[in-house]
Amino acid sequence: MSSPNPGNPGIGEEWEDLGQQFGENYIYSFAYLGNGIALAGTGWSAKILRSVDYGQTWCDLGTQFEENYIYSLAYLGNGIVLASTGSDAKILRSVDYGQTWSDLGQQFEEDSIYSLAYLSNGIALAGTYLGGKIIRSVDYGQTWSDLGQQFGADSIDSLAYLTDGIALAGTGWDAKILRSIDYGQTWSDLGTQFVQDYINSLAYLGNGIALAGTAWDGKILRSVDYGQTWSDLGQQFGQNTINSLAYLGNGIALAGTGYDGKILRSIDYGQSWSDLGQQFAQDYIYSLAYLSNGIALAGTYMDGKILRSAAPPVEPISKELLLSLGVRLSGQVYKYWVCYVWRGKQHIRRYWEHNLDPSAWTAQYQTKFAQAVSAWQNLSQADKLYWGKIGVRKKEPLPGYNAFLSAWLRDQVNTETMRHIRNIQTR
Repeated sequence: MSSPNPGNPGIGEEWEDLGQQFGENYIYSFAYLGNGIALAGTGWSAKILRSVDYGQTWCDLGTQFEENYIYSLAYLGNGIVLASTGSDAKILRSVDYGQTWSDLGQQFEEDSIYSLAYLSNGIALAGTYLGGKIIRSVDYGQTWSDLGQQFGADSIDSLAYLTDGIALAGTGWDAKILRSIDYGQTWSDLGTQFVQDYINSLAYLGNGIALAGTAWDGKILRSVDYGQTWSDLGQQFGQNTINSLAYLGNGIALAGTGYDGKILRSIDYGQSWSDLGQQFAQDYIYSLAYLSNGIALAGTYMDGKILRSAAPPVEPISKELLLSLGVRLSGQVYKYWVCYVWRGKQHIRRYWEHNLDPSAWTAQYQTKFAQAVSAWQNLSQADKLYWGKIGVRKKEPLPGYNAFLSAWLRDQVNTETMRHIRNIQTR
C-alpha cells in the first residue's frame, strides 16, 4: 500500500502490520490510557491485550471471565477502565490501568453490550443488544441503572460524548441517531438517517462537528451543530460499512471500512475523504484509536491483526552533519535543523527559530514539531501563500514553511483559521 503523499507522510497516512495477535480473529476495540498504555479487546476468546509502549508490542491478559467478545473499552481516568462483553452482556472494570479486572456481572438480562462511552464526573454510558437499552453509571462504572429500550431499537451500536452534557447514540436495524443534552439521563430521537440500517460508529471532532459511519451503504454522515442535524456525504469508495471512526486532531480524521478493509482519511474535519487503500489484505478495519504523539492504531476482523501508524520521527541535526551531507550553509549559520527518515532516505528540514534553547529538544518538543509539520502539510494553498508572504517579509529561506513552523512552536497559530494569532496582514 502506498501513500498518496509524495513527501513526508502525515499522521495516520502510513501503516505497518503488527500481525495477528495471540491467535485471535477480531480486534473489536481499543482504549488509550495515557503514558503509552493502550488496551485492545478481542474475539473469539474475549481477551484483553495490553501495551505499554504506544502499541508497538502487546501482552495477552487472557480470556476474561469465560466470555467470547470484548466489544468496547472506555477509559474513565485515574486508572479506571471499563470493558463490555458478549455473549453475556457483562461489564468488566479495572482500577489499575487495565492490568487486572473484576466482573460486575450480566447487565439487566441483555445479550451483549456493544458500546461504552465516558462522559465526565464519573458518568458512563453503555449500549446493549438485543434490548436496545442504554444503561448509565454515575460512580465510575461501579453500579448501573437501566434507562430502558430506546425508541424501539434492537441495539445501541455506538455512543459518543461531545461536550457540555451532549451525548449521541447510534442504533441498529433502523439507523437512528439519538441525542441527549443532560449527560445521558434522557434522550430524543432524531430519526432514521438517510435510509441506512446501522449507525456503526460515532466520533466527535470538536467545535460542534460530529461524524457517523453507517451500514450497509458505507456512508459517512456529518453534523456541524453538535449532532442536531446531519448531512449525507454519500457512500465512500464503494464500501459497504464504515465500522470505525477516530479523530487525530488538527482536522484529521480516519474511517475504517468493510468489505475491503480500507482506511479513509480526511484533513478537513470530515468534509472530504481520501482512500488509503486496502490494508494488508484485510476485509474489515473494525476499530480505530488515536493514542498521542502522532500514533494511531487499527484493528482488523477475521485475521485479528493490529496495525500501527506513527508520525515520522524528527531529530535535531548538527551543523557538522549538515556539512557532511553536502548541505551548503551560507550567510547566517542556522542552528536548528531536523531530519527524518522515510522510505529509507534521510530528509532534512530547517525550521525558523532563532532563540530556542537546544535543551528544549525533549520528546515532547519533538512531538510538537511533528504536529507542526503535519499541520503545514494539510494547509490549503491559500494559507501556504499567506505564510509565505510573512516569511518573505522576514527574508527567510523556505519562507512559508519556516514562518509557519516557527509560529506553531511559539503557539502563535490560530488553529481555527490557521493564520497568525496577531492577524498579520499580507498583500
